[in-house]
Amino acid sequence: MSDESAARRRGSLPILLSLGLAAAAQCAAQGSLPWGADPLGVEPRVLREGTRLPGDGDAPNCAAGAVPDQPLALSRAADIALCNSPRIRVTWEAIKAQAGQLGEAKAAYLPSVAGSVTLQHERNLFPGDPQADNAATGHSVYLSATWRLFDFGGRAATRDSAQRLLSAALASHNAKLQEVLDGVISAYFEATKQSAELQATQQSRLLAASTLEATQRRESNGVAAHNDTLQAQVALAKAVLAEKRALGTYTKAITVLAYSMGISPGAVLSLPELESPVAATTGELSQWLQLAETQHPALIAAREQWEAMTRKITVARSEGRPTLDFAANLFQNGYPNQGIQTTSTRQTTVGLTITVPLFEGFARTYKVQEAAAQAQAAQAQYQDTDDQVLMNVVKAHADAEAALGTLEACETLLETSRAALESSARRYSNGAANILELLTAQTNLADAQQQRVQCLSDWYAGRLHLMTSAGVLGLTRLAHPVTAPADLQN
Repeated sequence: MSDESAARRRGSLPILLSLGLAAAAQCAAQGSLPWGADPLGVEPRVLREGTRLPGDGDAPNCAAGAVPDQPLALSRAADIALCNSPRIRVTWEAIKAQAGQLGEAKAAYLPSVAGSVTLQHERNLFPGDPQADNAATGHSVYLSATWRLFDFGGRAATRDSAQRLLSAALASHNAKLQEVLDGVISAYFEATKQSAELQATQQSRLLAASTLEATQRRESNGVAAHNDTLQAQVALAKAVLAEKRALGTYTKAITVLAYSMGISPGAVLSLPELESPVAATTGELSQWLQLAETQHPALIAAREQWEAMTRKITVARSEGRPTLDFAANLFQNGYPNQGIQTTSTRQTTVGLTITVPLFEGFARTYKVQEAAAQAQAAQAQYQDTDDQVLMNVVKAHADAEAALGTLEACETLLETSRAALESSARRYSNGAANILELLTAQTNLADAQQQRVQCLSDWYAGRLHLMTSAGVLGLTRLAHPVTAPADLQN
């Protein structure tokens, strides 16, 4: 090996090592780094710590499942639903994707470095003069760096737009959490209501059977007519039919609840009985509207998307304006895609490049118009979302108020019906009342029991639906009555 050749190889060794390190860094940037590596600091905290609902200190617990032998609490049902919902996973992945776009937008502020090493073997053949045949082996190195210095605000607008869209993705995820909570709450209280109604029909069937036995004894003793026995048999048949229908409705409600939780529809679930609330209130409608206006995640998402689309107008305009770039290049032993040189060379270039778009066929005009139209559409979408959210709050508040107003009436109806049945039973035993009076009292009690269950279910579901309509429901707030909206501020 000649001294000149050795010198050329020693001179290229540092450059080859630099290119090797640059290639390793590029491979890492393109996916070799483990998930969670965030060199530009764009990853939101929620991706590391998990989602926290309003008022909660911790993320939902996905470790434990439902226990068939124990009553399923609403908070546990909500935990399971939030952990299993594919709709939530979709919005979760959307946050990751948007964080990546924000990283791309921030990366535009950094210089770009690229390099290549070309190894070549060249052989020349001369058929007329074989002695002139020759071969050579060599390499060439290319290294370049570019850095955009000025662009009339295009990168800044792109970065701000990506940041707004990331905020919108986070808010959309929170809005989807509220939707899933609302769905599982409706399914839970529907199943609880049907469970209570099934128990009420079972009690009615037992009471009708007891009445039939008493009537048959009275008929055998000659105290009651055979028509009374027939009437009692009809009442028992109706009670059995009502029980079977209630069982079918309950089975359907349990299946819907299991499906809304994302578990097997055949899962065995035990539900607790509804208890009368100790304290109940709904708060002023104006306060709920103000709370939804400021905190509902769907409104926050729509507002951030509107702001992001507004930034896109600046991006579209800046793309048609001049840009200033810094560039530096190193060429050793020739240029890329060039043959082997017989002598060792090294060339460097450093310069500034001003790019001025002169004419694009009026495409830029239409791109700006398109961006402006998208911003206006996003504004209209925000206004539509605002109307829908506030309308849902108005309806939910009215439903909660109506359910609250019927609670006391349902309790009174149940107590009165029980007293009426006891009185009719005593009168029938003493011969002072006929069978129709007793059967009517039994029917009234069954209706009163179902009405009470309906009132309790409507109240519990209504108060929580009011909170999901305002976008402020969390797992820790499931077990507590609705307080003043001012207490639900984040």
